[in-house]
Amino acid sequence: VSQSRYGGNNSSSASITVVPRADLRVKQITKPGGVDAAKVVNASVECENLGPSTASSAVCNIEVKDDSGSPITLISNSCSGSSSIASGASVICNISYVQAVAGSYTQINASVSSSTNDDKPGNNEASANVPVVLVADVSVKVNMPSNASAGKEVSGTVSCTNQGPSIAEQVVCSTAV
Repeated sequence: VSQSRYGGNNSSSASITVVPRADLRVKQITKPGGVDAAKVVNASVECENLGPSTASSAVCNIEVKDDSGSPITLISNSCSGSSSIASGASVICNISYVQAVAGSYTQINASVSSSTNDDKPGNNEASANVPVVLVADVSVKVNMPSNASAGKEVSGTVSCTNQGPSIAEQVVCSTAV
């Protein structure tokens, strides 16, 4: 170090604090098309970190609701708890739930968050609908006497039953003699 003509102080120092930043996003929700009422639905959600830093304590949160907004309990969820997601890496969460027996769809809602600052939170949520295929099992039972006398009135019953799981709509239960 050379000495200046104004004195011997030709050096300085500074400290820089690096603030980690991550750009988390729900990359995709993979789901089936229509699923029969009361059948198990298997789906997956991919949560990704676009960086530049590792996303610490990242949580990929998933909830499922029917079309009225009521929650549906997950049978399984491979992503419970938090973990770190490295820059450029993804976490894939596999879920299972029982499809609603009424309504037109169930909705999978996913969000991702982290203790690391995220300057682009607009891509941290996504949702996808799984159409409900309504299934009814209607049966007819006719109960009449096995013998009848000519010219006499005969009576019996005709009953229609739906074993579901969905409501049977516009059912006409009748018999012809």
